[in-house]
Amino acid sequence: MLTTMFRRAAAPTALALSAVLAPAATAGADETPADSLRTVPIPDSVRGPKFPSFTPDGERLVFTGTPQGSTRSEIMTIRENGTGLTCLTCGLDTGSDDDLSQPLVFPDGRRMVVNSGIPGGGTLVLECEKKISKCRDPEVVPLNFPEPGEGHVLQKGREVRIAPDGKHVAFTQIRTTSTGEPGYLANVGTLRRAENSYEIDDARVVSAKGEAKSFTHDGRSLVVSEYVDTPEAANPDVFLFDLATGHKTRLTYANDYDEDLQFAPDGERYVVGSGRDSDIFATLSQLTRPNFIGPGLQPVFTTLFNQRRERPDLLEPWLVRSGSEEKGDLGEPLAPGATDGGWDSRMKNHWSPDSTKVAFWQQNMTDAAESRMVIADVSDRPSEPLPARTTPDPDWAAPLKDYVPETFSPAESRPGHASGSVTIEEHPHPDDPELTTLKVTYDDFSDDGKSVINGTEQADHTAGGVVGTVHYTAGLTMSGAHEGTLTADLHADPGAGDGHEPEPGAAKLEGSVVSEVDGHRLRLP
Repeated sequence: MLTTMFRRAAAPTALALSAVLAPAATAGADETPADSLRTVPIPDSVRGPKFPSFTPDGERLVFTGTPQGSTRSEIMTIRENGTGLTCLTCGLDTGSDDDLSQPLVFPDGRRMVVNSGIPGGGTLVLECEKKISKCRDPEVVPLNFPEPGEGHVLQKGREVRIAPDGKHVAFTQIRTTSTGEPGYLANVGTLRRAENSYEIDDARVVSAKGEAKSFTHDGRSLVVSEYVDTPEAANPDVFLFDLATGHKTRLTYANDYDEDLQFAPDGERYVVGSGRDSDIFATLSQLTRPNFIGPGLQPVFTTLFNQRRERPDLLEPWLVRSGSEEKGDLGEPLAPGATDGGWDSRMKNHWSPDSTKVAFWQQNMTDAAESRMVIADVSDRPSEPLPARTTPDPDWAAPLKDYVPETFSPAESRPGHASGSVTIEEHPHPDDPELTTLKVTYDDFSDDGKSVINGTEQADHTAGGVVGTVHYTAGLTMSGAHEGTLTADLHADPGAGDGHEPEPGAAKLEGSVVSEVDGHRLRLP
């Protein structure tokens, strides 16, 4: 059941989703409840099954698993009923002993992209003479990310996604901004098979605010999770970029963390990894306001994300009908009660080709080495996918080569669109030269003419953006259509690590944030 808070989704500010995807169909009796989960049976000879995805013909799952007696995770295939287990990479020389993970099959059904090592550590393409399900001796070919030119790269490539045309790829690269902070770049380029490698040509920066997550199934648009400079304070969201024009459409509106989003092949629904209904980020965001404090709150976001093993509800899969979020309907969970039963649902989520099933994996919350793969049956009615077209080259976007991300600066002081004003001040901290103070003062401020905000919020933060630290204080009140308060005295430190699997307890929140809107009271930590 969605709470009142989530029914108050932010008002849409972009082109309606129905203009870029298939029209939403009316839910009918042919749809299966979203809590219809089944576990994929895995032989005892395999440990730690993870990252399932369907082959293009829907006959098998490809996944990551570790054979008993081995230390390397391998790429395997299996049928949904647990029969026909095949290890594609066992005994295969990949050039290192690094784990292989996160397999994604090309639309031709004969090639597969996999991670080697931790995300960003290396990427390979496995090539088969026949389709994946009959592959016995794949060839291993490295996928090389573009040379940076003058830009300083922290991580060359991660989150590789294959366009439906099989000719374009999306990937995320992390570079430093002009002031030395990490910047996430979502890119699209053309894939080229060279003699001994795959290369990415003419890579373009579609978004400099987050990670590439998926292509729409017609190949015309890219889904991007944006973490900085988002519309509302403390509310990371997911956006859709038309690759032919650059037009940007907002997809998610929940007052909490949203990240990985995958559309069904028929375009009628999507699954999003989300914290909606968890009241984690919502403690800071439910008093809805423009993102004036954004740069100052980034360390809080990273700290909460790095605590995701301690807050397993942060990225649960939710099933949503396309176009419904902008109307306030934020869908239903695919694994309700999973965390109460000791299982943490993990990204990524993958649809079957006929749009009837979603595959993902879950980790045991008390034994991180134990995992299982599950399938959610979400419809009894198979449907045809959207026709795949050639993915447009995003010529409107800046070339990745020599690209230096900008450091996102605070917005300027301004009058409210309906009443009052907001005053934004940024200056060195008077007592600590390593800190910058960002202060936002609201004086009868209103953009919508319905709710009015008064008070001050302030962030004393170090350099580093998403990997910095912050002392955040706030005393805000809201009146009018919605009544509420936000008070805070919070220190946030994201902790060390590679950002992939944080050490328990490394990310720390000290102090508290308390908010209440229309009687809905929340508190962090």
